[in-house]
Amino acid sequence: MLKFERISTDDIPHFISFLKDTEPDYPYRWFFDPQWVMERVNDENYIWGIARKRNDPSIIGTVLCHNDVEKKIAVLKLLFVHPSHRNKGILNGLFLDRINERRVIDEIMSWNPSLLFAEVLANNDTALKIVRKMGMMVLGRYPCKTVRTNTRLDLIPHAILFDKRHKTIDVDERIAAQVKAIIETNDLKKLRSLKIGRQKGTMIETCPTRIKKDNDKAMHRTYLIELLDGSTITFEFNEFSRTVTNVMLGDATPEAVMFFDSYVSELSPSYVEIMIPPMLELQHVAIDLGYAFTSYLPSYWNGEDVLTFSKWKKE
Repeated sequence: MLKFERISTDDIPHFISFLKDTEPDYPYRWFFDPQWVMERVNDENYIWGIARKRNDPSIIGTVLCHNDVEKKIAVLKLLFVHPSHRNKGILNGLFLDRINERRVIDEIMSWNPSLLFAEVLANNDTALKIVRKMGMMVLGRYPCKTVRTNTRLDLIPHAILFDKRHKTIDVDERIAAQVKAIIETNDLKKLRSLKIGRQKGTMIETCPTRIKKDNDKAMHRTYLIELLDGSTITFEFNEFSRTVTNVMLGDATPEAVMFFDSYVSELSPSYVEIMIPPMLELQHVAIDLGYAFTSYLPSYWNGEDVLTFSKWKKE
């Protein structure tokens, strides 16, 4: 007999043991840090559930939802079961029912997010079925974004859209068909209109005035770059999976994108992802720098739409 309950501080060593046993090369290494986990267990911006057998402290499954205050979205972070307990309907019969309970949905909605977001491994058929049963939309594909057992794997972004306001977005003609396909597949035609065009411009090299690095988590750095033109760039680098993500352009300029691309190449990342608001000028720069369009995320960053462009090494 299984029970599903909120994680507590007493569960932290059992959770870390479960994660290391389930995903020993889990790319977010800070989940193995007891202090970091402790802070999240006690954080009101996390809904964190675990499954276990009755009268047994060991954990056999977990689900975690995070309120990302900066982006104003809810993110489904963890959703998996120990390999020895898979194919028994635990995700379907336990987690899905619990996630869909009104008290959990009400708690997520109390955060007032624009959407509920998740990235799911492309080869995890069970998790893919679960998020789609929840009503999540498929928003693209991130090739080679994560690593498991020394193999780079694709992630598929999904979302439930809560922000239903209509918007018109500018889309470079070279990616218009892909964006249109995502909108039509998810029946967003009444909410999003495309304005298709193409823009070219001349760009100059912009030098930084300051570069700040913080090792804020295990095998993880955040970067802040200030440029001479007053613009800023922040991004995160996961040293374990060698991914550059969460790129934030303080003032969106072509020069900032060009400098970012040249700077991060020195880190030898296996995957780089830039999230760009629908501005033709910046789409043009990303495409010309060799980035591929990988997803369209409506209302993803503080209610604003985002187009994602990525580069990856074909290992």
